[in-house]
Formats: sequence, structure tokens, C-alpha cells
Amino acid sequence: MAVTMKRILIVEGNTTESSALIRQHGSRPYAELFTDLLTSIQPGVTCDAIHPADGDVGAIDFAPYDGILWTGSALNAYEEAPRVTRQLALMRDAIASKVPVFGSCWGLQVFAQAMGGRVEREPHWEVPLAQGIVLHDAGRAHPMYTGKPATFDAFAVHMDAVHQAPEGSTILAANDRCAIQALAWETDGARFWGTQYHPEFDLDVMASVLRRLAQRLADDGHFTSADEALAEADRMEQGDAARSPIDPSARVAEIRNWLSSL
Repeated sequence: MAVTMKRILIVEGNTTESSALIRQHGSRPYAELFTDLLTSIQPGVTCDAIHPADGDVGAIDFAPYDGILWTGSALNAYEEAPRVTRQLALMRDAIASKVPVFGSCWGLQVFAQAMGGRVEREPHWEVPLAQGIVLHDAGRAHPMYTGKPATFDAFAVHMDAVHQAPEGSTILAANDRCAIQALAWETDGARFWGTQYHPEFDLDVMASVLRRLAQRLADDGHFTSADEALAEADRMEQGDAARSPIDPSARVAEIRNWLSSL
């Protein structure tokens, strides 16, 4: 019997300028990270990427795709700017297509804002770890969390969060810093799974984030200085186990389970 390989549409949430800044700090644009991750989990997966933050991508035919994956971004979902509103409209179209969607961080926020929820600015960043994430009963029973501990830490970087989930959402996980660390939404054959944290990040990616945001994090009071943030990035790049309390296999369980579910 012939095996049909999955085809995934990756929606890059960042602008070209933001992606270039990510490269300058030693990492790669998020669509590229996800492409490598998906193909490592399931060799043979085909990934196409689109960049709606940069301009109108036109009418997308979602039918050929088995799943749609929405990356993180430096944008704000409540911003009234075409680079954002284009993505909100595209998310509504993606949901209407009934192709399953997964959103990481920005992807979750775009879904919430597009579908009648609300995203707001938080007092402080949650970075580099979302600590003590606890699965609710619904989360422990949900297929996205198969093989995941009931309490875990995850790499994270966000200053916005979903404060009101769209009607019909099931909140799957939370911690002391963020009441909606993950949710699922399934209505009339459409399906969305999303996380506020970044299951796709590893130590090297997280270190590059700290380098890129060092001064902003110092200004926010998260670190006493930009040098302190850079020193933390150095320790991460050196593979400090104390700064990576995350089993590599369990870290990507959400993505692996989503891909398996398609």
C-alpha cells in the first residue's frame, strides 16, 4: 500500500525585517525552524511557507494541505496594521477551510484575536522559561499532550497573552504567569490547537532570543542589565543542563502529536 506523505502549510508570522534580525543573532526564521522540526519528526513531510506579514498573499487554496502551522512573531495581535490584520483574516479563512491548524505563541494569539477572543499586553515578559505549566483535566485527556508530563517547563518568550479565549475553546494548561498556556477549539469539523509557549525552541534558539532582546529585557526589569541577559545566553549556548530542564522528546510532544493526528 502506498504511503501518502503529509503536506503542511507554514504561515511565517514575522516580517522579513524581523526574520533578518533573527538571522543576525545566530538563529533562523521560524518557518525554517518548523520545516526542519516537522521533517525530523516525520521524514517525507512537505512544507510550504507563506509570509502574510510582508504583503497580501492572495487567496490561498488550503485544500491540498493536511495541516496549517502558524509560527511565532514579534508583532502584536491587537495592532491595527495590515501586517497584522492580513493574518487575522487569513486565520479566519484557514479555520473556515477545516484544515487542522496549530499555533505556537503568536499563532495562538492570532487565532484568539481573529475568532472573537482578546489578546492583551502583560506587565512583564515571560522568558526564557514558562515554569510550572500544569495540565488541566482536559489537557491530560487531550491527544495534544500524549506523552507529556502533567507538570512541565517550556521555552517561552512573550509580552502579550490571550486574556479571553474564543467561545467554544477548551483551556488545556496554565501556570502562575499565564492563565492560557494552551487551548483547543473544535467546531463543525474545524480544529485548532495552540500553545503560548514554544515547543519548537531548543537551547540554541532560546539563547539567540536572549541576545536579540537583551536590552529590551533589561529595560523591562527582567534582567538587571543587557550584559546579564547576554551572560545567560552564553550559558545556554554552552549547554548548561540547569537551564534546559526539558527532555528533548517531551519538549516537541505537542508538535509530534499534532502531526500524527492529521
